[in-house]
Amino acid sequence: MMPKISVIVPVYNEERIVGDCLKALTGLDYPKDRLELIIIDNNSTDKSASIIRGFDVRYFFEKRRNRSIARNTGIRAACGDYIAFTDADCIVDRDWLRRLMTGFDGGRVGGCGGRTVSYKPSNFIERYLDWFFFKKQFVKTGNFVEDFFTGLIFGTHNLIFRADVLRRTGLFDEKMTASEDIDLVWRVCLHGYQVRYAPSAVVRHRRKASFTELMKEVFEYTYWQYVLLRKYDGMLGISIDWFLHMLNILRVPAELVRISMRQETDTRFLYALFDCLWDLAAPVTGFYARMQSGLEGIRYSSPGFAPERVIWRRDADGGVMVLDIGNRRGFRLDDMAALMWEKMNIGKSKEEIAADIGDIYDVDKKTVISDLEDMLKDIGCDTGAMAFPGAS
Repeated sequence: MMPKISVIVPVYNEERIVGDCLKALTGLDYPKDRLELIIIDNNSTDKSASIIRGFDVRYFFEKRRNRSIARNTGIRAACGDYIAFTDADCIVDRDWLRRLMTGFDGGRVGGCGGRTVSYKPSNFIERYLDWFFFKKQFVKTGNFVEDFFTGLIFGTHNLIFRADVLRRTGLFDEKMTASEDIDLVWRVCLHGYQVRYAPSAVVRHRRKASFTELMKEVFEYTYWQYVLLRKYDGMLGISIDWFLHMLNILRVPAELVRISMRQETDTRFLYALFDCLWDLAAPVTGFYARMQSGLEGIRYSSPGFAPERVIWRRDADGGVMVLDIGNRRGFRLDDMAALMWEKMNIGKSKEEIAADIGDIYDVDKKTVISDLEDMLKDIGCDTGAMAFPGAS
């Protein structure tokens, strides 16, 4: 039997487009008796509520205007084994949920994010944002910890979690009005679960269509990125020093010189110029965020949250990155080591792993076991108890 899935959509004054979103959701290629659509009216003042009630969905009204609060209201009401999220300005593909579910292929997988593209991009701004947010998932900074978490930037327009994982790790942080989705993904990972990427699960998002709207997004995004990094600074050691953010400004003239010397198409040249906007905005929003006293509460300082010491994820190339949080050390595993690690994650014993790897690589089983124990020792796991993120 297919698992039951609850899909949560917060809505605020979206009378022009919410109908298109709901038509796509009610037309999903997923068994109707295993699908629950939960729409949260976040105190709309237009005709959104009457449009929502015209569809076969569960309608909830949330007076407090805050998308984290609205989504949490939906989570508490949800009955599904899995809880998916999208937004009112999005159109999901018909096979969206089936594609998202391919990420749950066994092991300790807590969530899965899909690919988001612009809905019928009609101008340069929409095409640029498509390119920018796709690129963000694959950028390399040279810092292993930052690279590890940068590859886990998934938005709630295209995201699904196991319901039991959300109840274990906590819901959306209601103090955050942006980047709350990235925060939740990171928190799930820090509890020892993976969040996978399913590029075939496509959602079409109505992007910001004007330069003014783009600038609002730039400042909101960089502001809440600063808050997000501040939240995890003590745990992960990711620098959020405002002076270092100021150095981003120095990158702008260097970047302009670099791109002017390259043989780029006109479009790619303009994309690179627009990228400089984010570097210019970061120190401004970082300084402003630093002055906000209310942000002190947005931080993991509570002894009640203890992250797993060793977490891991697959990277964009299909390899495996393992992060020892306690010692802030990272490891990139080669093909054979990555396969061993993944087999451990689904609960296989040393002997079973040795048999599987030996057959694939034509290696003696004793050699495989020895290599496995050496790998675990290097990473800092207990080879006797096989203490690595297990299957659950």
